[in-house]
Parts: sequence; C-alpha cells; structure tokens
Amino acid sequence: MFAYVTLKPKARLSLRAQPVRWSMPVSANLTVYELPPSRYERVRPLFASDRYDEPFRDEVFEGKLTFPVFADDPDNPTAAMICHPFEFYLGGAVSPALRMFCKDAPEEPGAFQRFYGFATAGAAWKDALLADTPLTVIERRNFKWPMDKPAPDWQAKLPDGAQLVWMNRAMAERADRELDEHISGQWGGYDNYERYGAGFCLLMDGRLTSVAYALAASNRHLNIGVKTAAGFRRQGLASIVCAALIEHALQRGLQPAWCSDALNHPSCELALRLGFEEDMSFVEIGPGWGNHLVLSRGLWSRGETRADGVTVWQRA
Repeated sequence: MFAYVTLKPKARLSLRAQPVRWSMPVSANLTVYELPPSRYERVRPLFASDRYDEPFRDEVFEGKLTFPVFADDPDNPTAAMICHPFEFYLGGAVSPALRMFCKDAPEEPGAFQRFYGFATAGAAWKDALLADTPLTVIERRNFKWPMDKPAPDWQAKLPDGAQLVWMNRAMAERADRELDEHISGQWGGYDNYERYGAGFCLLMDGRLTSVAYALAASNRHLNIGVKTAAGFRRQGLASIVCAALIEHALQRGLQPAWCSDALNHPSCELALRLGFEEDMSFVEIGPGWGNHLVLSRGLWSRGETRADGVTVWQRA
C-alpha cells in the first residue's frame, strides 16, 4: 500500500505533479535503528568531512532540535540518516539496511512525511540512490563567510523611511503568512525559532518587503535564508537584510553560511556579491518540487523500544 506526500517548494522550478514510485525487491533480516537524542552524537563522526549545511546537522547534534535519526547500528554506526525537514542527510558507508530503508520510504516511522530530498557529498550514496530509485540529481552550491572579514555596511544603504526590525516570533509568523516562507517547518515550530533563530525584516510604510533569517543555527554556523516581496525586488533590499544578519552572526562568533541550488543563479550571485566564498559542493537527490513521493506501507514494522531508548525497525 502507498501514501502520497506533496513536496513543499524550496525556490525550485515547478514540475508537473507526478507520483514517484520505485521497485522494492524483497530482502530479509534488514534492521534499522531509530536513535534517541542521547545517542545522536554517535553518528556525528560519519558527517565530519561534510563541509556543507553543517548547522542543519549540528543543531540536531547539539540538542537544539529533535528530528528522527536512523542508523545501521545503535552502538557503532557505520551509516546514518538525519531526517531534517530541510534535507535528509546521509553519512557514512552505504549499508544494505539503511539503503533499503531509503528505497522503501516507509510510512510507519513517521519520518518520510517530511521528506524533500536526500543530501550527500559522497559518490557511493549518490550512486546507490540513483540505482535504486527514479529520483533526480539537483546540484547544490555552498558558501561560507570568512571569519576575518567584516560584514557589509548596510546602514548607509537603508532607504529613506525604511525600518529594519528584529524578526521575533510574530514577525516570523508574518513572513510565513505574507511571503510564503516556511520558517515554522524548518525549525519544527515557532518556539524553536524564537529560542534559537535570528533574523531581520525590512518594513516600508508598514509593509513587509524583505527578510533574512536563520534557516539553521548551531554553535558554529548560521545558515541564511532570504526572501523579498514581489514588487520590491532588484532594489538592493535583500542585500540590506542579509548584511544585517551577517553582522549579527559575526558578533555572536558564528560563521555565516549560504546554500542554494546551482540553477538558482540569483541566489548564488547574491551570495557572491555580498562577499561569501564558495566551499564544498554537494547534491540533493529527490523527486523535485510539485512531484509526489510514494510512501510504502507494511514493509517495515516497529520492533522493541529498548531500555536505552533505541527503537528497532525491521523489514518484513
């Protein structure tokens, strides 16, 4: 049996909605372990060499946010997947069990309902996913701000009558509502954003015209998301709110980060124009915006939840 999940937009070109389905050959005795937060740190070394999207993973490792984490072994994992709403991050070796888990996309654990795409910098996981599924590759670019570089001057560029305000919870809700952002979804709720996030809003005559906010923030990095209202674009407003957020991040000792689809040329050009420097590239593998992911039913069953909080998932 199958269930359908409609994917949310992430600044992508719209594709005709189609269900994405793949063959699922039967394999026996495959087990995946869902880890409790107390064991998240055990999979952290599997992502140590991945110099992209660090704050999305680190905010999970640091205990700020709780999203499902699956591994091939609860004690000595060699493969893991962090099911962040932004991406499903795959690290380590390609294990048969976790590979089948990704291939099946089971409904029962409640994780794949938030699926947007798999992210990996490793060729092994990329090749495995493309061999197993009809998903497509989306090249991603990754940028970092040099920590010894000052933030751009934004005060001198502020238009007459414009007001730059802190993005608190109310303004985050307003950005989601008026600019069709997904701040609540990225943070697992506005409470988490208000506690750990950061952002700035540009108001002109009371209208919300441009926002820059933390898509993710860890103890080391802050990844920036930006959106400008239609009718106010190409006026330099995005540069102002981004520069203010870069300044804020540097004052907190955090390295500003930026990521974008390679085909999203305006985003990449804005990052470079602000002063970001390009770092490690990676790929997203997914069905694309507007398409549907088909979740399997009945292929994976929940086993015991151990005394240490580890939940066992077994393939039928």
